[in-house]
Amino acid sequence: MNRSSYAGDPRWMTARFGSQCHKCDGEIKRGSQIWFYPKGRLAYCETCGVPDSKVFDAAVADEDFMNRGFRG
Repeated sequence: MNRSSYAGDPRWMTARFGSQCHKCDGEIKRGSQIWFYPKGRLAYCETCGVPDSKVFDAAVADEDFMNRGFRG
């Protein structure tokens, strides 16, 4: 799927320092994979951060449609 991405979009990344998961309060160790929301500076551990790909892809498609129109 060809989708747009924006500066504030959530993304997988490697933790640069230790922190806590925003959802389960579990420990996030430096170097582990996290799901990061830049706008809120929220980090989710690998277990809590797994996005439901169908819901996420649908939200991206809706946003693209609102910004650009249908490209079917």
